Amino acid sequence: MKTETLHTTLHFSSFFNILEDSEKRLLLSILKRREFKKGDVVFSESQCAASVYILEKGSVTLTIPGSYTIFVKRGDVFGEIAVINDTVRLGTAVSRTNCSVLELNTEALYDDKIIPSKIALKITKVIAKKHSSLKLRRSDFSTLEIIQQGESDFVEFKSTLRYNIMSKKKDSNIELSSLKTVAAFLNTSGGTLLIGVADDSSIHGLSLDEFANDDKLLLHFTNLLRDKIGEKTLGLVHYEIVTIKNEQILRVDVSKSNSPVFVKFQNNEYFYVRSGPSTLSLKFSEFYNYNLKHFT
Repeated sequence: MKTETLHTTLHFSSFFNILEDSEKRLLLSILKRREFKKGDVVFSESQCAASVYILEKGSVTLTIPGSYTIFVKRGDVFGEIAVINDTVRLGTAVSRTNCSVLELNTEALYDDKIIPSKIALKITKVIAKKHSSLKLRRSDFSTLEIIQQGESDFVEFKSTLRYNIMSKKKDSNIELSSLKTVAAFLNTSGGTLLIGVADDSSIHGLSLDEFANDDKLLLHFTNLLRDKIGEKTLGLVHYEIVTIKNEQILRVDVSKSNSPVFVKFQNNEYFYVRSGPSTLSLKFSEFYNYNLKHFT
């Protein structure tokens, strides 16, 4: 483990700006590097909380169910709730790319022989201050940042709202695709849908959908939600048109519903959920079991 590399990481991390250089050097001698491959779980909800992590390289997504999702960047500290809550994890951290993290066992913070109480107190104060004001939601993150992170359990991209790129015409099945995603987010743990962005994160914009103006597009989307999913869900779905790199995108932030949400299509109702980065339709028997576990 190269000390100069670790020192750069700590210096890059604003979290440790409170520490003097000598204190950082002490911390370096205690940290352990851990490597994770893309898709690996760093830690999971309800797991014993025993370590704090610093992202050295790569990308990690931290999700607190029903609350918010954080895109962890290099130098960011995550899992630090373990310092003030030594019971279980409140969320799940997943590596979005191959990454390496620096691990600090929280027991060291309470052992004066390992970390002097002066340093431990500084770190604990910063954590307490951070969490006393933490009200992060998915909507707190910029649309560009979400695009750069790519699709995930909580993020999905659609190139258009109603225009079929293959047949080159308006298509209700394309609209249905977006509605499936919204319903799946409602039925699982919430999420963000970006319309006007391709699967590869390239930004296409909304011009192919050929709406006369922004108001017409928003009204059309509102009517789709009301007619196909139900008016009661409108309070859980926030949407707006944002401009990224001179292209307009429809951003849809969805909160978790407390009751099942169905999509009406061709005189039938369908139930969708998220499974990883995919949207799945459940059969009646699957819905019955899911409903018992998820909504009751």
